[in-house]
This record gives sequence, structure tokens and C-alpha cells, in this order.
Amino acid sequence: MTRNHHLNLYRLADRPAPFAKGSMELWRDPHISKGMLQAHLDPDTDAASRRPAFLDASCRFIQEIAPPDSFPRLLDLGCGPGLYAQRLLALGYDVTGVDFSEGSIGYAASQNPGGRFLCQDYTNLEVPGPFDLAMLIYCDFGVLAPEDRRKVIAGAFEALRPGGLFILDVETPVFFRSRADSQTWYAQDSGFFMDSPHVCLESLLSYPDNLHLERYILVPEQGEPRVILNWHQAFTPETLKPEFTARGFELVSWYSDVAGQPFLPDTPILCGVFRKPG
Repeated sequence: MTRNHHLNLYRLADRPAPFAKGSMELWRDPHISKGMLQAHLDPDTDAASRRPAFLDASCRFIQEIAPPDSFPRLLDLGCGPGLYAQRLLALGYDVTGVDFSEGSIGYAASQNPGGRFLCQDYTNLEVPGPFDLAMLIYCDFGVLAPEDRRKVIAGAFEALRPGGLFILDVETPVFFRSRADSQTWYAQDSGFFMDSPHVCLESLLSYPDNLHLERYILVPEQGEPRVILNWHQAFTPETLKPEFTARGFELVSWYSDVAGQPFLPDTPILCGVFRKPG
């Protein structure tokens, strides 16, 4: 390792400012995208998508609170490889999926010819609305910086018809209660983040206001270190509701997950259902 690498690592190991961006995007890197698609499709893990039984229960819940005969046009933000879309199309919804992973959106389109799938960043949403129902599931909302959360809410509000619903889930402080700050490292010839020899310096860092960071500093055998910063904003009902009501939505109800479990104060996952007035 060169002296320049040592200097870079010293600088990169500093605690980054909240919602700082890394030098490498977790969701768009071609190698990571392949591994992410495999994780999405693995029925035995919740690492990228929830397991099939939960997906089935979640779609039944969506069908109950927004039946397809009343809410037929559905916008799936962050649709990934279309695991929800497949089920929701079968239930009679007209599904439009949006995701900025080319690998995931390509797979979704290939497996669900009855849906529409757009490869774009949903923080700058351009979709052929109006829609009756929008959803952002698997706690994607909390990885976004505040300005991007505002863009998502504004885009969904614009895309929905009056009376349309927005369903999302987020992590709560309870989710992180047992996660202490930590740092570790390991060396690999090839792994999830890179397909060449590298060392990964992994950190879990906590910040004020229920903000958490997963940081991965990747030191390749050749070339400069790369950094992935994966932020997680945890919410309570009291902190999530104003983000939506300030931009025109009204709260419908809270649940303890996006499968419709009744809301409990100590839930690790919070599901919110919001309505566009009209």
C-alpha cells in the first residue's frame, strides 16, 4: 500500500457529515447490481427484498385498503426486480414500476410483460399519471437525504389523483436499539462490492436525531480506495407525519409493518398510509 493510500484512508476514515455522498453508488455499480439482483431473488433472505410469504401478506394488505376496482393504477417506486409488481398485476392492478437499477428494471420488465417499467431516479419522477395508489416499500424512504425525501413526496403528490393513497414503510429507533457502533475489516479476492482482490473497512456509525450510517471503505489491490455511504434515517409517527402533511398529504393510518399488523409503540418498522385530499 502506498503512502498516498495511507493518507487517503486517514482522510476517508473521518466521520462524514450527515447524508454526505460516497465515491461509489451502491445501487448503480454494475458488479453490485448483479449481486443485488441475486439477493432480491433469494427466497431465503430479507437482505434485498422480503421473503415470499411476507410479500404475499403485504399484497393482500394493499388489496384490502386499496382494492384494485377503486385504486387500479398503481405506481411502485423502487420496484426492484418486480416482486411486488408480479403479485399486484395478478390481483388486477395496472402497475407502473420505477427503479434506477438497470439490472433490476430489466429483470422486472422481462418477467412482467403486463406492467410498465421505467429506469429512472424516483427523486426526479417523470411518469404518465395520474395514479390511484403509490407505494415506496422496504424502508427506501429513510435512505434519502431530506431534500430528496421532499422531492419524492412532491413527485408522488403530483402523480396521484385527488383521493389517491401513498403507502410506505420506514425503520424506527427501535430497529437500531441493539445496533452498537462498530468497525471491522476483512480481505477478499472477490465479494459483493468488488470482483477483484480488496480489503473492506466496514463501520456502523450513529448520529443525532436517529440517523445511522453503514460505511464501506473498499481498498483494492490496485487503484484508489472507494467509499460507499448507506444512510438510514429512523422515524417515529411524530417525525414522519410532518414530512407528508407539510406537502399536502393527510394521514390515514399507521401500522407496524406493510403487511397490516396493528400499530404498536415499540415497533421496529412503521408503515404509514397517506391520502392526497380531494
